Amino acid sequence: MKRVAYGFFVAAVLLGSSAQAATLSLTDKLTAYHAATPAERSAVVPLVLAAVSSEIDRKGKTDAAIGAEILPCMDSVDGQVSDADRATQPVLDLAAVCLAQLGYQK
Repeated sequence: MKRVAYGFFVAAVLLGSSAQAATLSLTDKLTAYHAATPAERSAVVPLVLAAVSSEIDRKGKTDAAIGAEILPCMDSVDGQVSDADRATQPVLDLAAVCLAQLGYQK
């Protein structure tokens, strides 16, 4: 009986941790970004900034300050993209568009 209980416990822990690990990546399509929660969208911003760090002018701002600017832009642009484009464009491209719009591109 204890083995069965331990088995259920281990399964619950593994399923719970895999559910939490389901976050956006830079290569995910905009379809995933569009369906993501606000927390999942926020979690991808540090990945974006790390990926493009050498390609942007930070203007002396912290990652948090840039993230506070880029996230609303990403949400706005996502709202304007067609479903067909969402299925083909990665999250990193969305972020790059916003970084350019906001003047962070070198």
